[in-house]
Amino acid sequence: MAAAQGSPTSARHSSVFRLEGEAHALADRLPELVLDALHVANTVTHGIHGRRRAGTGETFWQFRQFQASDPATVIDWRRSASSDNLYVREREWEAAHTFWLWPDISPSMTFRSHLAPIAKRDRALVLMLAVAELLVRAGERIALLGLTPPMASRKATSRIAET
Repeated sequence: MAAAQGSPTSARHSSVFRLEGEAHALADRLPELVLDALHVANTVTHGIHGRRRAGTGETFWQFRQFQASDPATVIDWRRSASSDNLYVREREWEAAHTFWLWPDISPSMTFRSHLAPIAKRDRALVLMLAVAELLVRAGERIALLGLTPPMASRKATSRIAET
């Protein structure tokens, strides 16, 4: 029996059970990590960033002269009334980017100093979730590399945390 405990098979089983225990411990801490991430995200300001060219969006970009190929419905009559030319109001192109997140949860990230109550892995997850929350609030799409499709819903951070 003692020889069976020292076998490579039993070592693999104990390793699997140890990893399973670590996974359960991390899953138990996730709600707290999500709250920490939301707290960090609430302390950072952000805003819409335009793409510096005309396109679909809500922000005024520029006036340009009406061209024969433009439909009459795009004419800005208020601006055109103050001159002899017809003008079109253009908006700035605002398009969402996709950000692929990839947290480092390797064994080296389980390190914790005797002075720190939280492991590096937990801090990395808090930072990743905070960045995810900020990106979603800014209108961007986020995804976990190789694990989730890009998403921009309000619950995207929670979905990533559950993954």
